[in-house]
Amino acid sequence: MCMYRLYHRLICYALTYYLLLTTYNLLLTAYCLLLTTYYYLLLYYLLLTTYYLLLTRFDTPKMAGKPPSPRAGCAAALSGYRLFLYGGESDATGPPLDELCCLDLEGASWQQLIGRGMSPGRLSFAAAASIGNKVYLFGGCTGEGVTNSFHCLDVVSTMWDPVESLTSQPPSPRMGHTMVAVCSQLIVYGGKDKATGKVYAGLTVFDTEGEHWSTLQARADTPLVR
Repeated sequence: MCMYRLYHRLICYALTYYLLLTTYNLLLTAYCLLLTTYYYLLLYYLLLTTYYLLLTRFDTPKMAGKPPSPRAGCAAALSGYRLFLYGGESDATGPPLDELCCLDLEGASWQQLIGRGMSPGRLSFAAAASIGNKVYLFGGCTGEGVTNSFHCLDVVSTMWDPVESLTSQPPSPRMGHTMVAVCSQLIVYGGKDKATGKVYAGLTVFDTEGEHWSTLQARADTPLVR
């Protein structure tokens, strides 16, 4: 009987040891699998980050045609697949430019355009935005002072036309402002009067269908003057 109990205990101990050893091996295998998965995910993250950085790096694409001369303060607006640039200054002591250029993004080529009609003249730090086949240009510096002139370019015929409202007054003359198109409206914000140094913070809207200027009253936290 004693030998039977001893054998029974030895068998129980052996089975318990075997179960513990098997459990340990399973846990070790699971840990190795988790560790391998972690390293694979880390490698995937590093590869994805590298690929993203390669895609988002700045590049200088090759363009046909003669590009515009180096300049600052030019106005630019995208109409369809063409980017229109106007004016700017190539020399801080010289007069602004009055050149009209176009970058064809599909054809990857620059074009020097000759606008017809009443050109805005020499301008720098004006603001431009497009609605349909029209590029609107407002304000800027003429070299002698700031202006609130408002012009529209038909990108099909390259015809310039002044935009005047018979029912409202345009914003005060300014430079360095921004203008964006929302549906049929143009929103002008900020800018500076070069002569007085005054910086503007108001929102002004031009309705291209009704040809009317209006002032928006912003709510909540508004941006600082700029």
